[in-house]
Amino acid sequence: MDRTAWIAVTVSIVCLMGWQFYVTSKYPPVPVKHAPAAVAAPAQASPGATAAAVPGTAPIITSGQPEVVADRKEATPALAATPEAPEQIETVKTEQIELHFTSLGGGIAEAIPLGKQHVAENGVNIQLGHAGHTPIGALSATADENTRLPYTLHREGNTVTAERTEPDGLKISKEYSLDYQGDPKQIPAVRMKVSFTNTGAQPYRNAGYFIHAGAASPIHRKDLPNYTAYDWLTEGKYHTDHVTSFEAGHVPLVGIETHAAKDVIATPISKVGWIAVKNQFYATVVTPLDIPGVDQEPAAREVWAKRIDLPPTPEDTAQGLPVIRGIDVALGLPALELKPGETQTRAFQIYAGPKFFSRLERLGHDEQEVMDYGKFKLVSITLLALLNTFHKWLGNYALAIILLTILVKAVLFPLQNKANKSMKRMSALTPELTKLREKYKDDPGRLNKETMALYKTNGVNPVGGCLPMVIQMPIFFGFLYMLYPAAELRNAGFLWVHDLSQPDTVAHFAGFPINVLPLLMIGTQFWQMSLTPKSGDPQQQKTMMFMPLLFGFFCYNFAAALALYYTMQGLLTILQLYITRTGAAPAAGGAGEVTVLKPEPPGGGGKRGGANGKGGSKFGGNPFPRKT
Repeated sequence: MDRTAWIAVTVSIVCLMGWQFYVTSKYPPVPVKHAPAAVAAPAQASPGATAAAVPGTAPIITSGQPEVVADRKEATPALAATPEAPEQIETVKTEQIELHFTSLGGGIAEAIPLGKQHVAENGVNIQLGHAGHTPIGALSATADENTRLPYTLHREGNTVTAERTEPDGLKISKEYSLDYQGDPKQIPAVRMKVSFTNTGAQPYRNAGYFIHAGAASPIHRKDLPNYTAYDWLTEGKYHTDHVTSFEAGHVPLVGIETHAAKDVIATPISKVGWIAVKNQFYATVVTPLDIPGVDQEPAAREVWAKRIDLPPTPEDTAQGLPVIRGIDVALGLPALELKPGETQTRAFQIYAGPKFFSRLERLGHDEQEVMDYGKFKLVSITLLALLNTFHKWLGNYALAIILLTILVKAVLFPLQNKANKSMKRMSALTPELTKLREKYKDDPGRLNKETMALYKTNGVNPVGGCLPMVIQMPIFFGFLYMLYPAAELRNAGFLWVHDLSQPDTVAHFAGFPINVLPLLMIGTQFWQMSLTPKSGDPQQQKTMMFMPLLFGFFCYNFAAALALYYTMQGLLTILQLYITRTGAAPAAGGAGEVTVLKPEPPGGGGKRGGANGKGGSKFGGNPFPRKT
């Protein structure tokens, strides 16, 4: 490779690494705050029991593994100065989820999916809504105030009611009940019915309550910033905003500030399908079910979101690690007007659990858009459906990924086989192409014309070898977008891989993680390239040798499932190349030896035939003899 090519490749790699570093660290670390003294997590309260809340403290569960931050709870200094009322806890537990209802705010303090799949690295189950101070389903007249006013709780079976009467005579009654929506094996949704009754003698009016969806925080300290986000659907259109949206904006690399940092983002809307707050694998979705607007979506005022800083663990403080940030989100409802004695009832559907596409789709209001598959939605949904089907057959997600790879490869086999033959034909033309480049090195236009004439004469499509790659790109990106929110892969093991949703790190060398599958993927790609027929510009071929390194860099810290898919695909491609290379190279007009036909010079007069004048190959037969 010449010096120019080396420089180009080096600059490309440096730019990619620089961009990755910029994306993950463009926002300066926030100095670690001194954590309040950790208190032991209280024992689970029995139904109807009460416990005095300790002002200014919140349970912080630690297990010596600072990577997991999903089980932290925010301590809000503004509320610490005001002692809260005694807290009553009511627990509803099914085979799939455990819900802790609190009297402070009259909502769900914690939603805990059950099962091995939802256990974090420290052995504690993922706790949704636990990161923030405001319960899921809480109502407040102002978004960030009075979200933990006392209610009276009552539980009967799996139904919990919360009641409160305001000083001005407004009585608020909430009823929470489970809704399996026809599938008792899945995590149930929670139906929330809210009744507002004016018990006073005067008409009641306010600008509209906020209903809170709780908070979300990263599962792992090294999660990408765009994993923690809040979403909403309005007029059938999906919108999302990430936790980094609260930070000051800067022009990349230059550093010029485009907008200042902000703690709160309020987005005005007139209609809403639902709102959600999420991390990589879990989401809390609140869907209004009544008061439809013109387009059959309930009326609303705004989507309100606030960035929250999670308290550090003792490990964070000791290591001086930056603060982890989450998001608290609420939906502003329309104005409430009640005559004396009048009651208005509004209904909501709450889902707090893993981002299983099939479960979100069953909710019935396009909540599955929270998966954020983007432009490759159709491909991602198809691949996910096949993956889950194969898992039902095999009982292992790694084997399901391998079978899915085999299926994709089998579908593309005829196309790839045709491309391999096309590359063989082009490879046979390499000597003639070299002569043309030397002859017309000072005349690019003539070189291009003669090259295309040579291709046409020999029946070679110069882009034929690229077609499989073009078709596989949507599959690759569809697989990528399908994998990153796929909660199905959490804690799914295979050989040395403990969790297919995370990198398969087996050790560290000088602080650098050793991930086996991406290294195997790089090796299979180099092996594949060594077997692929060489064609085209030699400098381009040498540059392409760096593609495995670029793919490896891209996949190195991603889910092990992606590297498993690409490694398996590389092995299958190698097998196909070994099968096809044992046959004779196809001729321009059909099977058999390749006959290289030179284009006729301008004006005609030349004989059509091979270099030896007999129509055969100038290489004396098959240019790709069988290797032994």
